[in-house]
Amino acid sequence: MLTHAQLAELAAAAQNGGLLMDEKKPGWAARVNPDTLNIRDMNHCVVGQSMRGFRYFGVSYVDKLRRLGITLQDTPRYGFAVWLHNHPEAWDALADAWRQEIADRTTPTTTGTVEEEEPLALAV
Repeated sequence: MLTHAQLAELAAAAQNGGLLMDEKKPGWAARVNPDTLNIRDMNHCVVGQSMRGFRYFGVSYVDKLRRLGITLQDTPRYGFAVWLHNHPEAWDALADAWRQEIADRTTPTTTGTVEEEEPLALAV
């Protein structure tokens, strides 16, 4: 079982990754299907799904990371991989953290009532 501190680290890593993706690949969250998200699978992880078009041109996962300005060694810091390999449930916890990052970016928020606009008057 993961500790609260480990869960918090995974959530923070996904948040870091979300911020990186916001900067480098705006709109990324809309291209990721949270139902098929699989952090262990390079085609179904956040990077794989959000940069899917690159796959068809022979761009490898490492090349995609390079386009984000990171290396394989950086992936745990950004939530693209898990450093807790002796905790298999860490992958699921990380995926859940990413699903929250996706929801935060794709779920419409309401910030009060929407006022109707005044109709424009035509100049005569």
